Amino acid sequence: MMKEKPLTYHEIVFLYKEILFFHENLNGKKFDIRHGAFQAYTKNNKIDIEPIDKGHVVRAEESLYKDKSTYFSFKNSKSSQVASLLAHLRNAVAHCNITQEKIHGHWFYCFKDYYQKKLTMTGKLKKKQLKEFVAMLKTTEK
Repeated sequence: MMKEKPLTYHEIVFLYKEILFFHENLNGKKFDIRHGAFQAYTKNNKIDIEPIDKGHVVRAEESLYKDKSTYFSFKNSKSSQVASLLAHLRNAVAHCNITQEKIHGHWFYCFKDYYQKKLTMTGKLKKKQLKEFVAMLKTTEK
């Protein structure tokens, strides 16, 4: 059974400050998604990071609501996978394509991004993982 809940004011402020602001300040910075601390974090927390190259498709929107897996499946179209993921997260937040869903007894943030009506990113994190995930993503700066 799935249950949806609106985001709180504090969650919206966090998403704006941490994701939108981080994305807006990427200019000239280099990132590597293979950074040891980030890789260890995603492995230990069972978060799959799936950059998808041209010609392939991201995980279907329906997969967001099926199980308790945590992942980001996204089109890799920027200078780095981190920049691509951040652009997709920024778009999901800016275009209100983020929801809170209770799936199998656990609360998740579910993210979607579209470009020209085509799905370019789906992702799902447990609510308790969001702040640490964003903090760890920032550690990928070279």
